[in-house]
Amino acid sequence: MDMRYVLFLILIPIGIASSTQILGIFTLGCKSTHMYYQTLVKILLDAGYNVTVIDQFPQTHKIANYTNIDVSEDGLIKFDGSLKINEIAEGSLSNLYLGYNSHLINLQKLYTSKKIRTLLNSGQKFDLVITELDGAECFLPLAFTLGTSVVGIYTTIVPFPNVDWMIGNPINPSWLPASLSGFSTSMNFTERVKNFLDYIFYFIFGMVYTSYSDALTAKYIPESPPTRQLFDKISLIFTNSNPNLISRPLLPRNVEIGGIHINKANALPKNIKNFIDESTNGTIFVSFGSTIKFSSLPKEHHDAFVKVFSTLPYRILWKHDEPELVQNISKNIMAKRWFPQADILAEDKIILFISHCGALSLYESISRGKPLLAIPIYYDQPMNAAIVHDLKIGLKLNYKNINEQLLRNSIEKITRDVKFGENMSALSKQFKDRPTLAARTFLYWIQFVLRHRRADHLHHAGKNLSFFQYCLLDVISFLFTILVILLSLTYFLIKMILKKLRKNPVKRKKN
Repeated sequence: MDMRYVLFLILIPIGIASSTQILGIFTLGCKSTHMYYQTLVKILLDAGYNVTVIDQFPQTHKIANYTNIDVSEDGLIKFDGSLKINEIAEGSLSNLYLGYNSHLINLQKLYTSKKIRTLLNSGQKFDLVITELDGAECFLPLAFTLGTSVVGIYTTIVPFPNVDWMIGNPINPSWLPASLSGFSTSMNFTERVKNFLDYIFYFIFGMVYTSYSDALTAKYIPESPPTRQLFDKISLIFTNSNPNLISRPLLPRNVEIGGIHINKANALPKNIKNFIDESTNGTIFVSFGSTIKFSSLPKEHHDAFVKVFSTLPYRILWKHDEPELVQNISKNIMAKRWFPQADILAEDKIILFISHCGALSLYESISRGKPLLAIPIYYDQPMNAAIVHDLKIGLKLNYKNINEQLLRNSIEKITRDVKFGENMSALSKQFKDRPTLAARTFLYWIQFVLRHRRADHLHHAGKNLSFFQYCLLDVISFLFTILVILLSLTYFLIKMILKKLRKNPVKRKKN
């Protein structure tokens, strides 16, 4: 075969990729979700695509084919690690309001941002737009205005049930927990009642929130259809889920990529590596994520951690926002503001991960095979912790109930009972046993949408039905009405026959 022809076939897709323009709308200023989205961006850049991202994290160095539209100075809500415990919303509904309200405020700030107005007025049309959907469906009008095709993405393991419904996925509150409920799929009667009520409130919140966002959009993009209609036009939804955690029915246009952010472990800095290797009994890694100030814990709870850690026979790597508070208390503690978490969890001598149990941390712990002591704080973390408890890969604690004895007993139970490690090791093997890497799955479906522009064949016919039609309430009502009519006719017919028999009784012949 002519080598010039072979070279032509190789260069054609490269040329197509390099001319393709992809936009990411990732406005929630949270470091962990930013890391997740940057993983996706890197995959696209490595494939040769031109990527533009709207976010609150300024570009620190020039990257080829990457454009950053920084809106961090436009007044958007940002979760940058300064959030204190007493500022946290408590309960499923409060967290639901926090999520929806944050995105609604950010949408308003985006519409008035000079950078975004310039982008809208330029008339530029991207080949593909990727937008977050964690209660952020309000950004769909902006996404469809700027892009030819749109895909959505979730960072929570289970989407909001009202959004799940609009996507078309089967939902059932009897076993599928609402994402912020704090329940797992194993619910008792009381939890199922609460979960059912949560579902109702999610739908009410969603409708009210969407009406506000649509009214806001009408001021700036008057030609945009309502958000509800735009859900039917989304080509694909990438979910941060995995059937090893929660197995549930999903439509074909839902693509599970849970754990996509996890890469091969890198070598640790020498001081950290030596600290771990020199431990006699193993090392415990402690991190509560990038959103919460651990130092804002009530003093009695914070002191419980310090007292227990300083007297354990293990070494402690502690990610702490104020490491100077705990660094010199005991020689077995190393505290820093930041640690390479995924790389540390890959070390053989790490015997336990004490975590807030965010979705990304949960996946990293599973991938590296390290049992968990889950101490959730807010949002989707309580549900993730419930999953840990149900799978018997660790224990969960309520941070409000933390005391010295409870914390010590929980750590000793996990480190001494080999079943937790064995269960996590088995789950880790299952988690990594997949037909293809999550990154390849993500890239394939992105390219699929780019090739075909839409993926309507992955939708289902039920999306065109109303709620009453979808649940067969109209058919049930019709059949019930027919049954009532038949029973009524039968009743009146029998009543009429009995009445006639009473009027004309049959005369018996005398002997």
